[in-house]
Amino acid sequence: MKKWPLLLLSLGLGIVILSNPTTYASSAYTVVKSSFPAGTGKMYHAANPKRNAYVWTTTKHTKKLANIKNYPNTSWHSTGAVVLRHNNKNAVYYRVGAVSPTKTKKWVSGWIWRGYLKPGYNPNFTKVKSIDLNIATNKEYNQFIKQSKYQQLTRDVLALFPNSTVSKPLSRYALFRDPKDKIVNNVATFKAMDDFLNLQMSN
Repeated sequence: MKKWPLLLLSLGLGIVILSNPTTYASSAYTVVKSSFPAGTGKMYHAANPKRNAYVWTTTKHTKKLANIKNYPNTSWHSTGAVVLRHNNKNAVYYRVGAVSPTKTKKWVSGWIWRGYLKPGYNPNFTKVKSIDLNIATNKEYNQFIKQSKYQQLTRDVLALFPNSTVSKPLSRYALFRDPKDKIVNNVATFKAMDDFLNLQMSN
């Protein structure tokens, strides 16, 4: 009769030992889907600048790389996304890199939960020297010109034309002059504009 308690105790210990790996595996982060589309990527900024929100080194979610609350002037450039499963729940994480105008922070590249971010550039352009016209919206481009301390000359020129408006597509055209590009809403192709300007200049 005394052997039964020992046997049950042994079985109980065996169950505990065998169950530990299962519990550990369920708490891990697993990639169930990923997407890395071609192109220039997308820009994001902190949804709540005062909230703790961490960038992780890898999708394993084991080491914090940075707290975006400490990057108040930074935009976050995303080039891809993954769906991570943790405790039977899925969450989308973005692959991001820091775009800091001040260069006072170390460059950061890692993974962050998308709920911590909002689409678009950081709306504070006061210290920004330049933005990517392939990514910025027309509204962001105008905010950049109005706020950036490096755009004073642009503002001075615009002041000479009080009824004029700034167009990002036309500014992009002036910089790159790619005949394949089109104005927003396909109002006219840039090639058509080139042909028109060349015709006027030849007359």
